[in-house]
Amino acid sequence: MTFRITSHRQLELQRLHAQSHASRSATLQNQISSGVRVHRPSDDPIAQQTILSQQRVLNRLEVQHNAIQHARASLTQSNEQLLDANQLVVQAKALALQGRQSQTSFELQSLADEVNGFLETLETVANAKFDGKYLFSGTSTTKAPYSGIVDGPTQYHGSSSTGVVVLSGDDDLDVYLSGDEAFQFVDPESNELTDIFAVIRQVRDDLQRAADGDLEEAGRSLDSTIHSLEIGSEHLLSVVGRQSVVLQQLDRVEERTEELQFQAETVLSDLRSTDVASAVVALQEEQNLLQFTFATTTRLLDTSILNFLS
Repeated sequence: MTFRITSHRQLELQRLHAQSHASRSATLQNQISSGVRVHRPSDDPIAQQTILSQQRVLNRLEVQHNAIQHARASLTQSNEQLLDANQLVVQAKALALQGRQSQTSFELQSLADEVNGFLETLETVANAKFDGKYLFSGTSTTKAPYSGIVDGPTQYHGSSSTGVVVLSGDDDLDVYLSGDEAFQFVDPESNELTDIFAVIRQVRDDLQRAADGDLEEAGRSLDSTIHSLEIGSEHLLSVVGRQSVVLQQLDRVEERTEELQFQAETVLSDLRSTDVASAVVALQEEQNLLQFTFATTTRLLDTSILNFLS
């Protein structure tokens, strides 16, 4: 028994083939014009899975990169503030040495007033903020760290814990120093913990005492205070040095993060981007097949009843 495919079925099959080639041609034209090969998961399910994975990696790296940049900016600002503080300590030492040799009440009073101005500037330095956060409050970045710097006694209101930035795959890096760590040191004379502000207040008070006529006692106190200022300056510079090391670490981490970003973006681009040369060839093939389908359909419609019966 012979089975024949009806003309209706033949035309239906030709229509389906034509729709398939036309749809494929439209997809290839879209890929060529947009430069993107995978617009939706159905275009390439396996590639789409990898694309989503790489996008998650890029998002994580972008967050880390932003954290590094913010940490660097905060550390740089903190570094500059500490260098300013050290400059004031050095200048206070110079005034103390000048006061040690001065004999006139007017000059000593002027020196005391100038040191008092240093304390007012140091109050601004110690309570400096960056991006709305206090630099020397440790983890309590919303609370002003210091009071009593000018008139005494010094009171620290921040946290004793250092604020850190957490980076994936790396050690936590100190960014927000506690004020105790930044400005406190062990006084060599009393072997007790003191702060730089108290030492500079002592310089001011000693100069004021000398201006009031107590030169001998004020002179002995200044000799001791000058040495404490040297120790305080060394402490500030050591803190600046530790911060510089952290900044170098941030540079290395950022460089590695940018390399990983570039690699992920390259993989993502390779998966999503259209190979234009291959797509053009495939488009030409689809158009040729579409034309062949139309030609075949035309031949079928031209078939006579006698040809069909034969």
